[in-house]
Amino acid sequence: MNRSRILTLVGLKATIAQQAVRREAQKLAAELSRLDALLSQIGTLELSYKDQLKLPSLRPTEYRDTVSILSRLQNRRSLDTSRMKMLSIERDRLSAMLAEKKRHIDRLADEAKSALRQEREERDRIQEALLPARRK
Repeated sequence: MNRSRILTLVGLKATIAQQAVRREAQKLAAELSRLDALLSQIGTLELSYKDQLKLPSLRPTEYRDTVSILSRLQNRRSLDTSRMKMLSIERDRLSAMLAEKKRHIDRLADEAKSALRQEREERDRIQEALLPARRK
């Protein structure tokens, strides 16, 4: 198998690997947007429960339950915030990896083109050498 064909196949394999990483990055982006929506929902809930605490006719059990719910919401917010930070770090790592894979694929494509051109020139030289010399 000639060198240009091998380089083309290696480039194809690298492209498939890049697509797998890209799919993983898309999953991360979807998870990050879901967490962002969840955090905004938690913020809205916290505001409504804090407004409820300001009501003058609040019974002690309602107050206790509302404070308990606010505590759980705050715990949930801290968990989701830390998960979001971890996922954003992973997204940054994957984006750097995707950029490197893209450069690698481009380099392989350039090498394949160069090898194809060299093989074509070599084939032309061989064809020229096989042709009988023309007489003048």
